[in-house]
Amino acid sequence: MERWRLRSLLALSASAVYLYGFPSATITFGILVLFHVAVGILLTVLLLPVLFRLLQVDAPLARVGWIFLALGAVLGIALIFIGTLNRLKPWLYAHIALCVIGALFVATAWLASRGFMGSNAGSGSSDLQVWCSRQQRLPPEHGGRAKSPGEMPIES
Repeated sequence: MERWRLRSLLALSASAVYLYGFPSATITFGILVLFHVAVGILLTVLLLPVLFRLLQVDAPLARVGWIFLALGAVLGIALIFIGTLNRLKPWLYAHIALCVIGALFVATAWLASRGFMGSNAGSGSSDLQVWCSRQQRLPPEHGGRAKSPGEMPIES
């Protein structure tokens, strides 16, 4: 069940990068616009029944991401019906911003659930916090600071 959401999100993200990066009046661009619209509508329709369950079960980062994506999807559906005239470019940019933020939150939650964010991901302490706390406790022979975390003495 989760695969179709992530795959369609990846397809939408890839097509969005091309659409934003290479706007032109070509057949490829037109086909990609139709693909983006079709997959966006499909994801929106299939996501609506699952959205409330996602908000109860998923990780907090994923919840926020799916909410942003749902808001971006609603704005995208509205843009399909009203068009994207020059005076409505702020709506298009709002759609892009909501979807980018949502995709980043979902991707971060997915990476954290797979262990790619480190063993202490989400536990409240980061490597930077640990390094900074060790910086304050260095003995005077180090001049009160270390050049890199690898040079710090290991304390028992």
